[in-house]
Parts: sequence; C-alpha cells; structure tokens
Amino acid sequence: MAKEPDKDELIVDPEMMVDLDAAIFNPNDKVKQMGKKERIPAYLLVDPYDPSVLYIRTNGKIEILDNSIYEVVIKDLEFEDGDVVPKQTHEFVTDITPCYGDVGEILTILKGIRLDPKDILMHIRSASEIVEYWAYKHGDITVKLTKENVKEDYYPFYHFVEYKAATEALKQFYIQAIANPYKFHDVLSDLEREQEMDLDAIRKLMEDLEAEADEWLELVVNITADPKWALRSKYSYAISLEMMKPYHNTYIDRKGGGNGWNRGY
Repeated sequence: MAKEPDKDELIVDPEMMVDLDAAIFNPNDKVKQMGKKERIPAYLLVDPYDPSVLYIRTNGKIEILDNSIYEVVIKDLEFEDGDVVPKQTHEFVTDITPCYGDVGEILTILKGIRLDPKDILMHIRSASEIVEYWAYKHGDITVKLTKENVKEDYYPFYHFVEYKAATEALKQFYIQAIANPYKFHDVLSDLEREQEMDLDAIRKLMEDLEAEADEWLELVVNITADPKWALRSKYSYAISLEMMKPYHNTYIDRKGGGNGWNRGY
C-alpha cells in the first residue's frame, strides 16, 4: 500500500501581513524540520487594489515542491473594527507527476465511498510510476505519455492506473476504519445506510478491484514485453493494432521483420 505522504506546513503569522506592492521578504527565512515534516515561514499579502483579496507567499527562495501536500495554517486575524477570524487550516496539493488517471472516474469505481481526493491523487501518481516503468523499461521511448493519449490510445495503462489507485485508496481507508472504528463510525454508518455497504462489503470490493488491477497489469506487462524473451500471457491479441505494439525496438524490429508485426502472439 502506498505510504500516506507527510503534509508540510506553511505557517502564516498575521504580523507578517504586508502590502503586495511594498512587500519586503526576510531573505534569511529558513525551513524548519519538524520530524518528517517541514515548517515553512510564509507571508500574508494584501492586494493593493482589492483589500479583500489576500495572497500567501514565501520569500521566493524557499522551494515549494511538486508531488506534495501542504497544510497552510493562518493564525487568528484581528481587523480594525474588532472582528476576529479564528485560526484556519487549509490543504492544497501541488502539481502531481506523472498522473495518468482521473479522480472523478476513480470515485465512480469506488461506488459511492467518499474518499479524500488528495489521497487518491497520490495513489494515482504511484500507479502512474508503475506504468512509466513498463512503458520506458527498455530505454527506446517512442511515445511521450500524457493523460490524454494514455486514455485514448493506450487504454490498458489507463485502466490499470484507475483500478490500482482505487484499490490502494480503499485499502488505506479500510485499514484506518479498522484501526479507528470510533473515528469512522459516522462514515461507516452512512455507507451502510445509503450504499448498503459494511466492512465486509468494502473488503469484497477491495478484493475485486485488486483482481481487476492485476489483470490490467498483466496486459500492460505483456504489451511492453519483447517477444524474444517474453512468456505468453493468458491474454491473446492482435499486435497489428498500433496500440498493442511494444513501445521500444524489439527483436523483430532489429532483424528487419518488415510485416512481422502483422500477426498475433
């Protein structure tokens, strides 16, 4: 099961609120290590043209990393009229790469089990890395994978990512629900009432999704294999189809096979 990522923190102190045009950042700001997490100092900036719009920025020298979940903590805000906005916490996910799946479609596969989209995104990334390993394993890349062309032209990859991410996200939820039944009591009660799903039904769904993911992975491995050494899969298909050809130069190509791909194996 993919490890749940640590959530780094951006700590915003209202005393560091400054005008956007007149912003002066402390060049000596440093990231503090808090165990496995990082605490990053940040500034709350006021838009000079619309004071109701606020921006959160670092000093520009601290890198915000891709493939990460950040937790923004804004301490109490006190306004001139006496109003106070209590401490707020917000999470955001930075750019996820590689990403060959869609959160909405995976939630559909999960049959009404409402999991955190941020967790699903991280599992999509892990499954996408497996796809990239097999697609680029032999070093002779002949296609640049994107979410769009994976979905349209290389659907075994796409379906593997869907079912693998759904499986791992559901495993994470199931383990947490078993370990903390009181914390998940309301969620499980809603599922049983609305979807007629108890923990046994969730486990059965998890097993079905995992079996589906394994079947798509076997097809992915078979598609990307070199026929010179690959074992026959339980699947048989016509590799005259462009999408079914391996994504690297194979023994047939190197031997000048001509129309050698126009058959099944």
